[in-house]
Amino acid sequence: MITFNYLLEQVKLYRNPIILANVLALIVTFISVPIPLFIPFLVDEVLLGKEGKFIAFINQFVQINSANSSIQIWI
Repeated sequence: MITFNYLLEQVKLYRNPIILANVLALIVTFISVPIPLFIPFLVDEVLLGKEGKFIAFINQFVQINSANSSIQIWI
C-alpha cells in the first residue's frame, strides 16, 4: 500500500532530478507559449501590408531582409 510517508521518501530520494525536470518544464513553457501569440502581429505586417513595430523590433536582434524570413524563424 502506498502511504504519504512512502511518497515523501521517494520525493526525497529523487529530489534533484525532480527539481531539474520542473525547471526545464518552466523554461520550455516560457519559450513555447509566446510564439503563437506573435502570429497575429506577423499576419498584420506581412500579409496585410500594415506598417508595424514587430518586424522592426525583431530586426534589432537578428538581421533579416524580408518579413517572410522572420515568419519562418518564428514558426
